[in-house]
Amino acid sequence: MKFIALILFLALTAVAQTDGPRPDRWRGLILGETTQEQAISALGQPQDSKPRKIRIQKIGDWLSKDIKQELPHLRWEEVAGMKSVDAYFLNGKLVALDLMLKAEVRAAALESIYGVEFNHLISNAGRTMAGPGAYQRDRGETFSNKEEVAYHIGAKSERSFIVAWCEVGFGEGLKRAYGAGTDSARAGKVRSLQIYSRAVENRDGSEVLK
Repeated sequence: MKFIALILFLALTAVAQTDGPRPDRWRGLILGETTQEQAISALGQPQDSKPRKIRIQKIGDWLSKDIKQELPHLRWEEVAGMKSVDAYFLNGKLVALDLMLKAEVRAAALESIYGVEFNHLISNAGRTMAGPGAYQRDRGETFSNKEEVAYHIGAKSERSFIVAWCEVGFGEGLKRAYGAGTDSARAGKVRSLQIYSRAVENRDGSEVLK
């Protein structure tokens, strides 16, 4: 029975990989569905399998305390265009992926890749340190009024949260500073992506609203 289930999973993984990127999965690893055994079948033996805490970037308030503890964890290195892939599991199912990119992906392309809207993620501390006038709102989006060397953007889909850390190279930053670069509001390249299941969304206080 396990053998049949494994064959079915590998077949579904092959289909998922040809479907194109989706905001709740990567390389057939699907949030809320994939088990550790299935992840290993898809990506091979991990380099690390010790329980770990995920390094949550910018959206700690969005997530429940369940994902802020040590979780079952698998780590692969140098796989499928990634420097590293960290997968975290809760109650036997995948709840988060932390991807460090090796391949070049432009920050401006993320919205068309995933089909969801991305916005700047700015902590209150970061906003205070940047000073008044550093950020502005336009048509519901937050933009920086300064050229940023690195920044975070995030998106919400039906089944997941996505956080991207983006970095602007020296050459591109120089071109933009002198008006010779791209006119895109999202400069730079994506260096890391974190994808969280909305099953671990912070719903504190929801009981009183029933």
